[in-house]
Amino acid sequence: MIFCFEGWDTDPRETAEIPEIRAYFETLTAAWPYWWPYIEKVGDTFPHVLRRLCGGRIESIQPGLVGWRFEDLGEVSQTVMWLFTGMNRLYGDLDLPEQNNERISEEIAELLRSTLGG
Repeated sequence: MIFCFEGWDTDPRETAEIPEIRAYFETLTAAWPYWWPYIEKVGDTFPHVLRRLCGGRIESIQPGLVGWRFEDLGEVSQTVMWLFTGMNRLYGDLDLPEQNNERISEEIAELLRSTLGG
């Protein structure tokens, strides 16, 4: 699964900076907190999820290159754990194999390390 927000092409802001997109994504995630098994594990989808759910801002890394700085890493950690809880509930409710859950958990942990540099 990847994300596309059409209709905002002329807006100069990053989609995570647009309040309407953030509100939509937060509402969607509150009703359906099962992103981890479904998102692509390569590319920028994992950080996109975090940027839409956790506060932060665009920050210049070097001329012509920008990144996202999270305001509160505690909020990021709490959000990640909440989404892991959703994934665990999904696997439990559907009686899916535990080894699949463990594999995705490891992939998400690696994505978290590469995204936050930890």
